[in-house]
Amino acid sequence: MKIANFILHYQHGNPVVVEFSIDLINIPDDPVLDSSTNCRIKEHALVGTEVCRIGIIEEGDSPIISIDFVDYQGNKVDTPFKVDTNGTVTVANSDTLDYESQKFYNLSAIATNESGLKSRPYDYNYYDDYEERGRVYITLINDPDDAPILERKTLYVDENISIGEKIGNILKNKGKADITNATIYRTSYRNYGNPPSIEPSKLFDIDLNGNISVKAPLDYEKNFKPCQNDSRSKRYCEYVNIVMTNRYGSTTLYQQEIEIGDVPDAPPTLKPNQHFSVDENSPNGTVIGKIDLLSQGDANVTDFTLLGDGAGNFSVDNQGVIEVANASALDYERIHYFALQAIANNRFGDSSPVNVTINLNDMSEAIAQLGNLADAEVKIYKIEDNGTKTLLYTAVTSSGDTLDDDTFYLYYIKGGKDFDSNDDGVKDANFTTNKGVIRAIAKGSDIKQAGDDFRVTAVSELLYERVHRYLVANFDKDSFENHLEQEAKNVLTDATIDDILTFDPVNDRVNLSKIYKNKYTKTIDLIHQGKIPLLNFSDPTNPTKLGSYNTAGYAWGVTLSSDGSKAYVADGGKGLVVIDVSDPTNPTKLGSYDTAGYAEGVTLSSDGSKAYVADDNNGLVVIDIGLLNE
Repeated sequence: MKIANFILHYQHGNPVVVEFSIDLINIPDDPVLDSSTNCRIKEHALVGTEVCRIGIIEEGDSPIISIDFVDYQGNKVDTPFKVDTNGTVTVANSDTLDYESQKFYNLSAIATNESGLKSRPYDYNYYDDYEERGRVYITLINDPDDAPILERKTLYVDENISIGEKIGNILKNKGKADITNATIYRTSYRNYGNPPSIEPSKLFDIDLNGNISVKAPLDYEKNFKPCQNDSRSKRYCEYVNIVMTNRYGSTTLYQQEIEIGDVPDAPPTLKPNQHFSVDENSPNGTVIGKIDLLSQGDANVTDFTLLGDGAGNFSVDNQGVIEVANASALDYERIHYFALQAIANNRFGDSSPVNVTINLNDMSEAIAQLGNLADAEVKIYKIEDNGTKTLLYTAVTSSGDTLDDDTFYLYYIKGGKDFDSNDDGVKDANFTTNKGVIRAIAKGSDIKQAGDDFRVTAVSELLYERVHRYLVANFDKDSFENHLEQEAKNVLTDATIDDILTFDPVNDRVNLSKIYKNKYTKTIDLIHQGKIPLLNFSDPTNPTKLGSYNTAGYAWGVTLSSDGSKAYVADGGKGLVVIDVSDPTNPTKLGSYDTAGYAEGVTLSSDGSKAYVADDNNGLVVIDIGLLNE
């Protein structure tokens, strides 16, 4: 490239014109950025939000392809920002753009063009003064809504409110992220600025949405103190510290006042005039029903109480369930119902008493009547087709609805207390102990026909003794029924089986046949004394074991009392042993006498008052057994 012409003068004055050119070499120009750019942006601004624009003074001799933030050595650095080729700065990472972590960024930018030339962060101006280039200053603006914000207000709640009940919400703004933790602490009166108590509240809870709810029973009188600066009023308060946290931070220490309202504390309320029913003679523990509550009051019911005459015959638990406690008192023939009162209690007091009536259901019974026999053991046996017996029941039974019409049944009554020993219909001042048994045998259909009038008496015992021999062997139902009907006429004049089963010892004694009018009283005495024979029936062709008693010695000999209720055993080295065999299935020891020798045999005197023991080398030993017989 020709730049200019020059004329050269020689010394002798003769000019000489010489032509030459100067070529300029093109040097590529670097990009040039503005010396400094000041920016402001709100913390946690969204990705892509424009922050500011860096001024581009020159691109150089080719377009700019990138602008980067670098360190003092020119290496790229990682920042929450990025710059495009136009110099526009935008947010690249919102999460790290946190005012609480870093409030100000001092950055250096370098532009690169297609020629690969980069702008210089520092340059010298025309006057050789030092000048910054590509400086970017970014200031973060604090956003107070990042962390949760709570609303300061007084909450109100009445005492005795249900557990879990919501009483209010104190979250004004959750901030820029979801709440991750919420805790409520108990504290004393207001203490703004002081650290919260470390003990979580036992009465209140808070969820992540800021809802405060009841955690435990609120008792105005027990749990709380007067509100601060309000000790003369009836305002009681609970003060709590609340902290809620999201990923940007926690709430400023916040103390909440919860005012507790006083509610009159109520005892339980029972439903009036409650009625229940139970079968007479129901065993102890039988559930009768449950006392109904209209309201438990302001606290849980702790117990129920039954009051009134006969209340002790029943028990009631803390749920109000009534059960039989004295089965012997549930006798419809003596009392039809119990008129009682019930009271429920909670910690605020007793309910008003309400009437509770427990009616007894009249149940058809097999009456054991030597007069008026109480507390006797009742057993009912089924007579099998071969004449043997099978135990069915061991308590007072029904009228026979569950009995088969064509099957024979044996009622077996043992022991008890006779309150009318002479059967005159007048209750004795003192009862007579019954040591024996009375029995009745009949078909199921006859028992059902007798119904509520069915009685086991000395008359039914007399009939049983007469027909017992027909049960021992070759038992046949039809022939046995004929014998039963015939023998009934021998006991009562022109009697039927129904007359036997419904015999009233007070009013029907005149119907006894001549032979039994005198024997009847004697039979009652023998029953009282336990001298009625047991008459165990069995099949002699097929003997079976009924029971046993293992004595302490060696049983060498045995003899029975005249009524067959006692066995006297010569028990070797243990002397004489007396065993009650009135129930052959359950023999029990009555007493013993240890002789000096070795008892090998025994017999009784004719009146049964003495036992004569062959006592080996000790000879004959005579023992008084009269007390046992009594």
